[in-house]
Formats: sequence, C-alpha cells, structure tokens
Amino acid sequence: MRKPVTPANVFILEIGIAAAIAMVGAMAVLLTMVPPADRQSAPIIMDAAERFDGLSRPAEIIRASTRAGIISETEAVRTSDAAQPPRFIVSLSSHSEAAHFLRTFRENRGSARAQFSDWTKANPTFRGFYLEGITTSGEAILTYRLAGDPRPAGELEVALTRQLNASADVRHITAVTGRRAAR
Repeated sequence: MRKPVTPANVFILEIGIAAAIAMVGAMAVLLTMVPPADRQSAPIIMDAAERFDGLSRPAEIIRASTRAGIISETEAVRTSDAAQPPRFIVSLSSHSEAAHFLRTFRENRGSARAQFSDWTKANPTFRGFYLEGITTSGEAILTYRLAGDPRPAGELEVALTRQLNASADVRHITAVTGRRAAR
C-alpha cells in the first residue's frame, strides 16, 4: 500500500536533499579552503597532499608510514645524507613543570615552546633541547640543537640519553634515529 504523493511530502523531501547538498558543500569548503585552527598550516587536503607528494622511493614511503601519531611543525622528511640533530621522544612525569608545557602545546605551540625554552635555562639537564612537538599520547619530541659538540653522533646520542635519564622529570626516553617527525 503506497501513500499518495502530496505537496507536503514533496516539500519535505526537497528540504532533505537541499540540506544534504549543503552539508557536502560545507565539508568540501572546510577541507579545501579553511586552515585548521590548532596550527598555522595549509588546509587539511593540501597538508595531506604535501605529505604524500613525491613518495616514489621505498625509503620515503617507510619514513612516511612511521609519521603517524606525531604532532609537530618540522620540515618534511629529508632524503639527503646531511647529519640530523639527535631527536628523542621523552615521557615526562605528569607532576613535572614541563608537563604543563606539553598540555599547552596543543592550544598554543609558540607559547609552549617559549615557556619550555625559559624552563631549560633554569634546568641544566635540558639545556640545548628544543620542544619540537608532542606525540598523540602526550610525550615530548625533543631535538638537541646545541651547536659545536665535537662528539660523534652515536656517542652524543648515548651521552644525551644518560643526561636526560638523570632528571627526575623523565619517565622514559626513546631515541629517534634516521628520520624526521611529521608536521
């Protein structure tokens, strides 16, 4: 038994179709034209296109696949043999003063980095480290940027790991070798 077609039913159907079209259009505009509010970057579609642009070599594809779960504003993966600064993923105690900077990082990266930089001046264990970003689980991505250290890369990484482990604020450290973090 089929209901008769009435002008009211047709009007309701037309409103539903118009609303669906408007929603799809709004999503397209947001994805292609509006940059995310939490960071200064290109719109989401452009950002995704940049990440996968030029991934023709297997090594780049492997590096790109390891980017998941990192929030940062570093430059794209480098394929040159230039020496990269030592990078660490550091889990900090939730009671440490630095944990506050990590929570602030999601809302205001510039302010969090400035606060972290000021804190490192008062805390010699973290001298020379830069707050590069955070992981989605809230761990800090720190890059050692103190220039002029004459030690070889491997030896420097071991010494920096020991230096960070000496801090009561550090719960766990993972050295990141041979790749750069995602944007």
